[in-house]
Amino acid sequence: MVQQQLPTGFRDDIGAVAERKDDVSQYMLGLCRSRQYTKISTPLVEYKDVFNGYAMGRGQHMYEFMDSSEESVVIRPDLTMPIGRLELANYMQTIRLPYNLNTLSQVAAEAAFDDQGFLARTVSQNAEERAKWEALFDELGIHYYKSEANFIFFETPDADADGLADAWLKEGYQVRRGQREGWLRLTIPMAQDGDVMRHILKQFVNK
Repeated sequence: MVQQQLPTGFRDDIGAVAERKDDVSQYMLGLCRSRQYTKISTPLVEYKDVFNGYAMGRGQHMYEFMDSSEESVVIRPDLTMPIGRLELANYMQTIRLPYNLNTLSQVAAEAAFDDQGFLARTVSQNAEERAKWEALFDELGIHYYKSEANFIFFETPDADADGLADAWLKEGYQVRRGQREGWLRLTIPMAQDGDVMRHILKQFVNK
């Protein structure tokens, strides 16, 4: 007999897994409160027509039901943390969280938590690569904030953030702009990509 499982997101979490998920939730709630967000609890289900045009992934579908008035309702497919319901979509970009999360990224995060060896290697590789960037910034006289995370925030040469970002983008590397005029936020790349990006930076400075 084949044992059937409920879809991901509808299964029981037990013990350490439940604790880790709760820790993440509490951390995110605390972060939002510290930035004066107002908590809003959204319903599990929503009228289907709200999601007209919503793009589902391959092999995915909405779980659809009928309410008492025979209107179609669905379990909400947008599983990102709800910040608020806005009537004007143009304002959504100004309040969204820094990262777009989806089911796949959450599954990958859970797998990483379960692999402590992978976490240790990632932290070590990140620190090694971050040190290379800090050494190059010091060599080139580029002002930056010391970081213990997986990114560095730095002031671009001649305050030309768009110029440097575009130079990297032409080679397929994207960095975050717009957080401060003349500054960029660089996510620490893999070692081989870091070598290419540092070469581009040197060319940009010496142009």
